[in-house]
Amino acid sequence: MVLQRAPEKANIYGFSPTIGQKVTLQLVTVPATRTYSYETAVHQDGSVGAWNFVLDPFAAGVTVSIRVDSGGESHNISDVIFGDVWICSGQSNMQMTVFQIDGADEEIADAHNYPNVRVMTFNMYHSPTPLHDIIKVQEP
Repeated sequence: MVLQRAPEKANIYGFSPTIGQKVTLQLVTVPATRTYSYETAVHQDGSVGAWNFVLDPFAAGVTVSIRVDSGGESHNISDVIFGDVWICSGQSNMQMTVFQIDGADEEIADAHNYPNVRVMTFNMYHSPTPLHDIIKVQEP
């Protein structure tokens, strides 16, 4: 995963049905030289319970692991890097995956030379009402 680098502040959020429940977030740099800790509580956000952390600004290239604890559950995400997040959109040509491009085999074979580049595809979804989250993400 890539989170937006400084000078912006990245935002990590989630949902829980238990309003008022404590949520903690811990970021550990890789290698483990520094730990950042955050704490908040689940609040009512429309029809759902939500929590949110606004992170300190991190320089491009900083890699962290993230741990979120709430209500006896823990969730871990590793290999998270801070950098620039680009969102591309358009017509049907933007629906192509990396596997569908010309020269895909060569590009995929060369991917190890670009370890900080991450690709993600969102499924198209039409909703008559606003959504609180992305429905589904495809990994390349």
